[in-house]
Amino acid sequence: MEFFYPVVKFFTAGGAFMFPILLVGAISAAIAIERYITLTKMGARNRSTWARVEPTLASADFEKARELTSKDESPIARVSSRSAPTTSRRGPMSQPCSACWAR
Repeated sequence: MEFFYPVVKFFTAGGAFMFPILLVGAISAAIAIERYITLTKMGARNRSTWARVEPTLASADFEKARELTSKDESPIARVSSRSAPTTSRRGPMSQPCSACWAR
């Protein structure tokens, strides 16, 4: 309780200017907490999706990768489903690139 009283005294000494500062601080803290929770959940979903999709991409099974990502709403799945090459494409992207995945 000894810490609490000097804080209250400092707040009351600041007068009316302390209330907007307190309000902005509370809103900022709420936004920071919400962002932390959202980004933590999103990161976990991305890691889970990548663990399922990466082996199919490494084996150049792009249709299966597209199928896996089309059903998922994680950010990495949305990007992957739109950027995975199709099997009708011929050329360098139609073959697996093990050197690319080794990085």
